Amino acid sequence: METPRIVLDWLREKCEHGHWSSVREHRTASREWVRYTGGRIMRAALTGSIGPAKDFEIQVDGEGCDPEYVAAAKNGALTVLLSQSSAPVLAVRLTLTHFVAYGTESSYASFYAAAHEVTNHLLGVAPGAQNNIEC
Repeated sequence: METPRIVLDWLREKCEHGHWSSVREHRTASREWVRYTGGRIMRAALTGSIGPAKDFEIQVDGEGCDPEYVAAAKNGALTVLLSQSSAPVLAVRLTLTHFVAYGTESSYASFYAAAHEVTNHLLGVAPGAQNNIEC
């Protein structure tokens, strides 16, 4: 399957034009994401850390975790970094570690959401958090 041109154009515009934002300070956050959806519980946990960097760097240590969950966490974090205002937050070093799966309660969606939430906290865009984005 070929990536649609509009998606490639959007990524190119976000990443190649203008500038990349960074973060003010190094931060680490751990989250256990839990949602009760009727008769089912969705749950995942992980730790993320972020710091300023000249170029974008991502390190994911999901050893022992389902590769699908590791991919979901990367996707959740990248979604947040790319969607900040007009300048993506890519002048950073992001690390995702300490993946915890909870059997049938864990899924692609739960790891995506856990990483999304952790990254929002690292950037300080979550409710009640202090902004950490350096424009």
